[in-house]
Amino acid sequence: MCPELILWDWNGTLLDDVDLCVDALNRLLRIYHYPQQYSLAQYREIFGFPIEDYYIRAGFVFSKNSYKELADDYMQDYLARAGACPLAESAVPALSLLKGAGVQQVILSASNLPVLEQQVTERGVRPYFDRLLGLDNIYARSKVEVGLAYLTELKQRGAVPAQAIMIGDSVHDFEVAQALGVPESVIALTFVALGTSLPELVTAITSLVKGCSDLSLGNIVGANVFNLVLVSGASVTIAPFTIPQSSTLFGINSSLVLDLPVMLAVMVLMCVPALVRGKLSRVQGVLLLCIYAAFCAIQFTM
Repeated sequence: MCPELILWDWNGTLLDDVDLCVDALNRLLRIYHYPQQYSLAQYREIFGFPIEDYYIRAGFVFSKNSYKELADDYMQDYLARAGACPLAESAVPALSLLKGAGVQQVILSASNLPVLEQQVTERGVRPYFDRLLGLDNIYARSKVEVGLAYLTELKQRGAVPAQAIMIGDSVHDFEVAQALGVPESVIALTFVALGTSLPELVTAITSLVKGCSDLSLGNIVGANVFNLVLVSGASVTIAPFTIPQSSTLFGINSSLVLDLPVMLAVMVLMCVPALVRGKLSRVQGVLLLCIYAAFCAIQFTM
């Protein structure tokens, strides 16, 4: 099942400007004589909305310099250099594919709307989007209200899509998706999973095109072993959790009757033929794609 509407985040998702954001933050800290500097990993830990709170986590003291002064200086530096930021890898093919499939695409951003319009237009991707949604200032408090207002507008026109998803790169995008009515389990099993696995997809396809099947298979297996063993092990060790009870299927927790069985079925489908025949076929690939499409369709309809 293909969604009728996709709400895209812009900064850090379609526009690859994260390195610039880190550099602009560190420059601002130096200008105002703060000793701390942040790496990309540290930046991701403290970044969030509203931006005013993020500045506090970065160590700025508003009694010394106001948030408005800091934000204005940051944006002046960011805008002067943002023109060099490229689109994310594979962004244009993805947008083109979805446009060709008749999917309505909208950007929902916490950026100032005129800035958003300029950045999207300069990169030649404006025709892919039915609408650009942004804020009326540069202070980036939240885009939840903008998203809700857009959905209200669609309801008033009687044009609410049957299936809509949001794709982003931050906790705030998760919060926006929740506010717009997307269940947490669906967010985690589809959008978050898609976003975190796109690098493996690009690496696998590139490796196969270049005839390096060993690298492609090793990348897929290695990434999954890492997630299942290290990520799961570390997460459960730090904070044990129970299986989510957010949705049911046939009166039973959907994680038990859908998520885990699908995971085991895919493992069997991948491993057994590969071990017996020593190769993976195109038929298996098509079947796996069909399983994923059906899995997503069920998630959206539960």
